[in-house]
Amino acid sequence: ILQWFDQFSGNTSTLGGMMPQTNVATVANIMQQNAATGVTYMRDQFHQAVRGIQRKCAWYLHTDPLIQLPLIQRETIPAEYNITAEEIKMISPARVQETQIFLTPEMRRGDFLDFAFEIESDSMAPINWQFRLQQLETLMIRIIPAAAQAAQISAQMGTPFSFQKLIVHVAKMMNLDWIDEIFQSPELIAMMMAAAQQGPQAQNSKAGMAAQQNGGAVVGKTSPRPQTRSRQEAQAGANRGQAKLPVKEK
Repeated sequence: ILQWFDQFSGNTSTLGGMMPQTNVATVANIMQQNAATGVTYMRDQFHQAVRGIQRKCAWYLHTDPLIQLPLIQRETIPAEYNITAEEIKMISPARVQETQIFLTPEMRRGDFLDFAFEIESDSMAPINWQFRLQQLETLMIRIIPAAAQAAQISAQMGTPFSFQKLIVHVAKMMNLDWIDEIFQSPELIAMMMAAAQQGPQAQNSKAGMAAQQNGGAVVGKTSPRPQTRSRQEAQAGANRGQAKLPVKEK
């Protein structure tokens, strides 16, 4: 009966990746997509359960008057520049000033129902260092040069463009939360506008001539595709597994 229903309903088992009829690559891809869908659903259910637990814990922290939370207040102090017609000199670099405070009942504002609790995407997933390194390579090789070129064009056109906000936003999407610690340049637009007002300068070396071709910026090598990256990770795991095998000398 199950086979008859599957035939009359358009092979739903095959489309769902549960009962392949042929051993072909397309069926394997369908089964992989179905497994990924199931894993995504289970991850969402797990995030909902964790969000409910965190909400209950936050209710006690917000309501109980006897609890005083030690917190760290981080204030970003931008860099100070002295911009003149001759040069741009940095007076003090950007820094993050940390101050320890205590969240007392008098400082708590609003009702508990006014707050929303969400779990950040991929915040609870274990990610190995190789994938992190590939993400950093993608950010440094592909995104930052393209964003710098877009900021330069926007500065020449007189259009406001925030290079820092773009890089920080893309890094947050890639789960690179430490970008705030190394990338702090709110005055980058003013520096680029001052450099754009000076006009193009002559290139005196072959390296300088090679730095720009056909009016475009040099872009490094591209990062591998997701399929190529998965094959590389699988091969790296196999290599590590084979490296630990005992070798018997004859």
